[in-house]
Order: sequence, then C-alpha cells, then structure tokens
Amino acid sequence: MRARRFGASSVELSPLTFGTMRLDERRLDDAACELLIRESLARGVTTFHSSSEYPAFGRFCGLVRHLRAERRKMQHIVKLAEPHFGDAAFEEGRLRAKVDAYLAALAAPRIDIVQWMWRGDLKQEQERLAGFARQREAIQAAFDALRREGKIGAVATFPYTTGFADAMLSAHFGDGLAVYLNPIEQEMRGQVERAASMGAGVIAIRPLAAGQAAAAGIAAATCLQEVLGREGVSTAVVTYSSPEHLDELVRAVPAVKDRSASAPASGPVGRWRRPPPSRS
Repeated sequence: MRARRFGASSVELSPLTFGTMRLDERRLDDAACELLIRESLARGVTTFHSSSEYPAFGRFCGLVRHLRAERRKMQHIVKLAEPHFGDAAFEEGRLRAKVDAYLAALAAPRIDIVQWMWRGDLKQEQERLAGFARQREAIQAAFDALRREGKIGAVATFPYTTGFADAMLSAHFGDGLAVYLNPIEQEMRGQVERAASMGAGVIAIRPLAAGQAAAAGIAAATCLQEVLGREGVSTAVVTYSSPEHLDELVRAVPAVKDRSASAPASGPVGRWRRPPPSRS
C-alpha cells in the first residue's frame, strides 16, 4: 500500500490505520497481539490509533515497548482533549503534559497525528465555538511549537459537530479533520468535501460503521473503497483480530485510486490551499 500524505503536512500515513480501542475485547494473548502488530507492519499498515482513555491502552503500550525493532516503523495517531470535559478553557501546560505522557508511554520519538478535541461541555455548542474563537491563536501557536520541537507531526481536529468542523475549516486550524465517515454515517460528508477542496487532510474513523454496515449487507471492502476513494482522505481507522481479517481489508485498498495529496502544497508545510481573493 502506498502511503498517503495528510493534507498539506509533511506526515504520510498508511491507508489503513490499526485501531487499538478493542484490543482487549478480542481475547488474544500478548503473543497473538504481537503477531498481529508484526503482520500489520509487514503488510504496510504502519499507522496505529490509540488513546489513554481506552482500557487497552496500557497493554498496547507494553506491546509496543516490547517490540523494540518493529516500533521504529510505527506511526501514532492519538486522541487528546484540551480542554477536557469540565474545563472552561485551553491551557498550553496541560497540552504539553499530555503530549509528553503519550511520547513516554508509547516510547515514541514523535506523535505523528494529534487527534485534538475541544470538549468542555458538548451540550453548549456556542460556548465551545466562542472559546475556540477566543483562544485559536494561542492553541495554534502551542501546536506549532510542539511541531517545531519534533514532538508532533500534525493536528487533526475531531469536531463532534458539523458546526465546529466548519469553524475549524474557516479558521484553517491545524492540518485537517478526523471524523466518522462510512456509507451509513454521512453527517460530515459536506465538511469532508470542503476540507479536500481546501487542501486539508481527513482521517476516517469508524469506516465500517461499528458493525452497522455489515448488518445492512454492505461489505467491508465496499466501505473502504467508498471511504478511501474520497478526495482528501488519508487513512481509515479499522480494527481486526487476525491476519486473515487483515488480509481481507488490505485487499480492498489496491483497487482504490490514491486521491490524497501526493506532495506538499506550495508554500510552508501545513499551509492549506486558500481560495483566490475576491475580485469584486
């Protein structure tokens, strides 16, 4: 599988990302999990999605640390909320502490993609939007500093709502979006298309619709071909429990034309394409 660039950033991801959220639900011992990671890397799945909020996170980190040779090939997408639930505002100190904690836990030189979330109170959409508007420059500056220090590669916002996604795109914040995207969940389709037109990257989460696609008679290959065939989508986060299941998913990828950006956009890394100025 050919790697895909994430938007206009310098980060390239494998088209499939191994989602580790349900690692403990698969009833696999550590040897079987290690084999699955090795087989993933051998097939070109180099990107792994994890979160300190997942019950399996500690186990995944232990597996990564044990795989000394293989871990050099691994790329990491991590979930990170700042502000978290109950927090009223963004704080750079908390952001840095969370990034450093991930780097230490994963024994990684860099977090390739921070899947960033402004949580606060999700029921108060206008407060979230207003809070981001007030602190946008400070948040971007904090992430830019972490990027310059080599601690992160890029930032993908998980917006929760279409309104927040629109605000991120209008602000040209970070490097793109991470959204639920599959044949059933289409709420963010317009934002995905807008992101692609602007040169921003997209990470597709739940491309198989958490089992709903299979229940509706939609094959996994069909889901991946639809999701990865969308312009701007760099990777799809999937979970699997055996090399055989992995092979089934990998076979769906070669038939998909690589429509993500294959080279950085002109200008500084991380700068999106902007529409031409109005002539009126």
